[in-house]
Amino acid sequence: MTQNPTFDAKGKQLLNRVEKGMAVFDRAGHEIGKVDGTFMPAETADPEGPATKPQIVMAPAAVMLPVVPVVASASSSPAAAGSDLLPTDDTFPKVLRDRLVNNGFLRIHSGLLHHHRYAMPDQIEAVDSAQVRLKVAEDDLIKH
Repeated sequence: MTQNPTFDAKGKQLLNRVEKGMAVFDRAGHEIGKVDGTFMPAETADPEGPATKPQIVMAPAAVMLPVVPVVASASSSPAAAGSDLLPTDDTFPKVLRDRLVNNGFLRIHSGLLHHHRYAMPDQIEAVDSAQVRLKVAEDDLIKH
């Protein structure tokens, strides 16, 4: 059975090593731009980090108030954390936004007159101290 590339553990390990400002090259060796930011989904984030699961807060028995679920604020949710790196307008399809937030991504700044590019972990070939090399051509990346 073929492994789903969306859940590429090696790619997620490589994404953890990507830093803002690194040069990004496609599979042909052409420079696409510089890393503008990265986002890791909650399942692969640091387990010692802040909890993002809802917590139930109960009043003391003598007060008899209803149980009220307290959900983590929007700013601490995985979707909210990635949203500052993703376009918020209606021209960016929700299916692409969900795919990027669920899998993690790096955003590539290609210059003032070009669209941002988004690479997912399974598209990363290698990361060294100064650059990110991708397995795909620039045209294969999500852009906006």
